[in-house]
Amino acid sequence: MVDIRVVKTKENIVKSFFELLEIERYQNITVEQICQYARCSRSTFYSHYDSKENVLKEIIDGYMNQFNAYAKKRFKENTDFKNLLVRLINELIIPEKKRIQQLFQIELGGFGLANRFENFCKEVFITHYSDIPSRNLISELYAACVVKVLEAIVEERLEENDLRIINEMQKNCLIHLFLKDINLRQKAPIQTTKLQHLMLRPTYQSKEVLPPISESLLMKTIQVIFTDKYLH
Repeated sequence: MVDIRVVKTKENIVKSFFELLEIERYQNITVEQICQYARCSRSTFYSHYDSKENVLKEIIDGYMNQFNAYAKKRFKENTDFKNLLVRLINELIIPEKKRIQQLFQIELGGFGLANRFENFCKEVFITHYSDIPSRNLISELYAACVVKVLEAIVEERLEENDLRIINEMQKNCLIHLFLKDINLRQKAPIQTTKLQHLMLRPTYQSKEVLPPISESLLMKTIQVIFTDKYLH
């Protein structure tokens, strides 16, 4: 049976920890300050946590457990990959935006929330695109982009127009990459309008174009960012 008093005490310590992050750098926060804000004794604090580092680790572990559970649930429901992280950010991160921002600002090497979330994005990507030869390299780029955009969101630096520009750049880049890849494999250049039709209508086929473009081919074309194999 859960002891409500223990739960309340730990919640109060965590709340006090975040309040201190608003006025102090993490490195400067002491256990004594946490106790003062939480109005608890040092003995009470140490009955639940070994140190302030232990408080932070438990907080980050809690968020990562939520993210992993969410991803597993959505994959079981066959949630479309491109919508998975968007939904996760909207449903789990935005409501906790202030705290996520504070945690992102704490540099702990590979143990910080930003680094762990980036690794989480890589794992989700690799799990979904396991058939792509360069999946490790592409997943690193993908995860880094997600984290940078997320940082801008929680810091309220990202405006609606920024998202529009990002989407346009992505769309134009992919269309350009498809054209290069497809034109290499057939004599007559394919027109952009036909390519868009092919992308929008997966079942579309004709003698003038290749069979429908698979999702795997979509991701493989991104390799042009790292190599000039498609440029010659």
